[in-house]
Amino acid sequence: MHQSYANKNAVIKPLEGYNCPVWKQVVFAASVTATLGASWLLANFWPSLMILLRLQACSVTQASYVKCQLEDKRVLLLRVFTAVYGSSVPASGLKQGPGPSVSQYVQLFGFWYSYNQESNMFVGVPRMPADLHEQLERALPALIATETGGEWTDFNPANTWPRRQRLLTYGSNRLHIPKPSFVQVMWIQLKNPLIVIPALEMGLWMWSFAYYMYPAVLLGIMLIGTVISGNAVYQQRKKLTAAFSKYHLVPIVRKGYVRAASVAQLIPGDVIVVLQGMAFCDMVLLRGNCLVQEAALTGEALQTRKVPFVPAQFPGAKYDPDIHRSSTVAAGSVIQQVWNEKDEQDEVLAMVVRTGLHTFVGQMVTPLVDRHWASRQPELRTPLGLLRQDILKFFLLSGLVQLVIYLVLLPTFVRSHLSAKSALLQLMLLVLNTVEPLLPAIMVFVTVMALVRLKKQNILVSDQQKMMIAGHLDVVLFDKTGTLTTDQGKLHGIITCESGNMEGLKSEPIAWSADVKKLIALCHGLVPLSKGKVVGRLDEQKAFAYVEAAFLGRSTVCLPLGFGKAQSTKTVKLEILHRFEYDSRMLMSGVIAKADTSKSERAQVLIKGAPYEVTQLADPDSLPKDWSQAVYYWTALGYQVLGMISGRVMAESRQDLSKLNLVNITQHTYGMRLLGFAVISNPLRSDATAAITELQDRMGPLHYAQSDLRH
Repeated sequence: MHQSYANKNAVIKPLEGYNCPVWKQVVFAASVTATLGASWLLANFWPSLMILLRLQACSVTQASYVKCQLEDKRVLLLRVFTAVYGSSVPASGLKQGPGPSVSQYVQLFGFWYSYNQESNMFVGVPRMPADLHEQLERALPALIATETGGEWTDFNPANTWPRRQRLLTYGSNRLHIPKPSFVQVMWIQLKNPLIVIPALEMGLWMWSFAYYMYPAVLLGIMLIGTVISGNAVYQQRKKLTAAFSKYHLVPIVRKGYVRAASVAQLIPGDVIVVLQGMAFCDMVLLRGNCLVQEAALTGEALQTRKVPFVPAQFPGAKYDPDIHRSSTVAAGSVIQQVWNEKDEQDEVLAMVVRTGLHTFVGQMVTPLVDRHWASRQPELRTPLGLLRQDILKFFLLSGLVQLVIYLVLLPTFVRSHLSAKSALLQLMLLVLNTVEPLLPAIMVFVTVMALVRLKKQNILVSDQQKMMIAGHLDVVLFDKTGTLTTDQGKLHGIITCESGNMEGLKSEPIAWSADVKKLIALCHGLVPLSKGKVVGRLDEQKAFAYVEAAFLGRSTVCLPLGFGKAQSTKTVKLEILHRFEYDSRMLMSGVIAKADTSKSERAQVLIKGAPYEVTQLADPDSLPKDWSQAVYYWTALGYQVLGMISGRVMAESRQDLSKLNLVNITQHTYGMRLLGFAVISNPLRSDATAAITELQDRMGPLHYAQSDLRH
């Protein structure tokens, strides 16, 4: 999200380190008491005051906080996180010597930085090791060699990659979600200035004027409401911690043997045997396939097929988990089925690429568990800044009003010969009256009501500050499929293209060409299970059933097709020779297949995807002049539109076919022509209709951004 900003801060220069000695904590607590909480409030606004009152200078290696300078010359006070491990390793920038090894980190805008003693810099830690692609390229040929008698000890040997250094850099494979403490949660609630100042004011009332009833009632209301609010946050934090605190054993391949290891011990570069169940790290498939459910990450209750990563299909490109999603199993997804198409007895293997907070689910959890995450985001600093400015303006305005009243009454106090004690009490009341006594009680109950309303809608609030940020939003982005719409998509029809002319939408399969039916039967993400059950996207399942196709195997499909003028039906056996899994950069996928009735013909390539990407692969003479108008018409109505093309492949052997990819496919094919466009509908969810209507009433019209329409 903030990659461009992170690139500007590849390194962070520490200016000075600080720790928190006990005597400083005592001094700070005394200053807070003496100033009636004003010093605490100001210290949170100005880090320099925080350093003066609470911290003491020390070396960076011993620091709990560091004052750092960014490349844009800004100076920030950052907390230091320390990771301690049991053995010392010769890694640059890490504390050396006998005994435990220590690595220090700071976090800025969601990115981690590791301290390098040699350069005296905090260096950005990439989510995935920079040299992991080279390790992946060495491991794949060695894995293939084991199938022809190669030694397993030559596969991903530990002496060819810096495992211990990565352990120090990335730590254990844990999300490090702090266990919530009720006392800590309550302390966060109670130290709010809007609670502290009125509480002191009411205490002053009772002490100076012996007036107990009204202040005691207000104080009781505030405390009860704060306890209820804090308990609600505490219970939700407990649920979040429990959800990400479950770990188990996983088979890991080391030195040619399969060993059992805890998931928490995994680091980038380890190779594991993929089993059914929850994935606890991001990993790339090396051998075999799997079917995963990514509902926890995408919100769509769909199964996705994952295939091994083949570098030859992406010439010149390094492996990237965010790009090569078809070969990446993300942490948080559920692996429902694993299989090896070449040999059912062989294991499915994968290499760990990201762990802990660096994973897909880790990046999602960070904003939930880190109270100060939002304040470090460049995009979110404006709402928080406005909130703080509003609070400060309220204090200043209220204090100004109290000062005017005090100055007006000052001559009266002088004539009345008030004692020094009474004058001091009047001055203290001037400070405390900047916050009205009833304001905290009202805010507490409003917050509790908001938490209850959100909980009824299954929305968990980990921090009340998140609700304040949400109140400043003016643009809201929603995922469409599976969130606003159902995941029960349906093929609305096919806009066919014959002889370079666009025809109308045809909903009945009898009006579709044989090549369109082949594409529907072969080019999809469906996976056959036992007893004829098929899993995958529902719109692909329904389209597969429309053309009356059936799986004979994982790569073999039978399809009834009409032949001749009489359209006599004959069942054709189609075998998939090579797959092009969905490419998020090119927004398309495809297959190379061959029918048993055309053994003398070249294999056929069938590709579908984003209309403006797919049409670039087709012969320009096969494109109707008005094809873009048809695409815009149906997408404007909220439909998803996919382009479909077909051609013949020059290569014949499976070895040559395996070298083809979506980048070089046009160089090895001929006769690429546009078949038409598939129009897919996704109806709105029943519970989303009311929300969309309310959003339109409050924020104006909604705009749909179709991810398949890049051009």
